[in-house]
Amino acid sequence: MPSITIERPRADALRARRTEILRQWGLDERGFAPVLEHRDLHGDEWQAENELDGIEFVLGDDL
Repeated sequence: MPSITIERPRADALRARRTEILRQWGLDERGFAPVLEHRDLHGDEWQAENELDGIEFVLGDDL
């Protein structure tokens, strides 16, 4: 299945969201480097959004 390219403004917004999540939780991006290297938002937009939602859920208080 071919990957779907995310439009640049949306990719930038998702990268900014990822940066904000890491900053908010005091996480060091180097700890995520292996994952980020392989999943640097080159997949489809839904997958990127879903992964960021999952990170926020795991780190959040709303269980």
